[in-house]
Amino acid sequence: MKNICLYAAHQTHVTRWLENFVDYMKKVSNFTVILSYKEFTEQRTRFDHIFIWNGWCPMSENVRRYCEYTGIPRTFIEVGWFPQSRYYHLDSDGIGGESSLMFARLSEYVTDDQVCIIENQISENIIRRSDSMTDSIDSIVVPLQCENDVNITKFSIYRTMYDFVEYVKLSHPGQQIIVKPHPLHPDAKFDPTGVEVADAKADLKLLMWERAKLVVGINSTALYEAALLGIPYESYGEGPANRWKKYRPLLLAVMYDKQIPIEAEDISYWLNKYSEVEL
Repeated sequence: MKNICLYAAHQTHVTRWLENFVDYMKKVSNFTVILSYKEFTEQRTRFDHIFIWNGWCPMSENVRRYCEYTGIPRTFIEVGWFPQSRYYHLDSDGIGGESSLMFARLSEYVTDDQVCIIENQISENIIRRSDSMTDSIDSIVVPLQCENDVNITKFSIYRTMYDFVEYVKLSHPGQQIIVKPHPLHPDAKFDPTGVEVADAKADLKLLMWERAKLVVGINSTALYEAALLGIPYESYGEGPANRWKKYRPLLLAVMYDKQIPIEAEDISYWLNKYSEVEL
């Protein structure tokens, strides 16, 4: 059996998303979970494949670079999308602007029927919103992100939410703008002049459904949710939402196919399709 490890910077990542992943991998390999870089350096030479949570977290970047230097195969793991709390996903290239979603031929991952399901869902949402929410759909919703998130520090020209909100105000003059701070960064610093500020704990999906005629973000997961609701979006970060903005149903179909339910006990489908691990 192959010697494989998972490097995760925090136990929380394992307990919240990866318990069934770990159980499955222990059945098919000599599998080790490593939570500290010191422990990794003591064992790293014996592994045939390394799964890395995120790849840009503290110390996980060092594990990533070790794999690149030695040629040891690696697969990245991150949360899924619909919703993040219930799914995770695998990627052979990275996350965010380095994800395989940026460079792959997406049509090779899913069938026309899978894309059609997404197109129908988007059409149904557009009809439902137009029938019930016409008068309230009047605003540009701006979901903010955590400034220490890798999607901001590595894959965005905007390093502060202050700068991003100022850009949105300047580029959309005379528009009703609703700024929604991230729940993990409720005290984000920006100038509230001329905008409505939503509660950081508010339901963002509901806010977009009821109020958004447009969603403007950097590379927030909210952009994908907006696309699924049939709401136009503008993305100002490096990521799949920007790369595939003209092919949104196709992108969403692949994302749905790619994400793994945290309760899934047999993950062979996703390992074979979205990872280069050899068991």
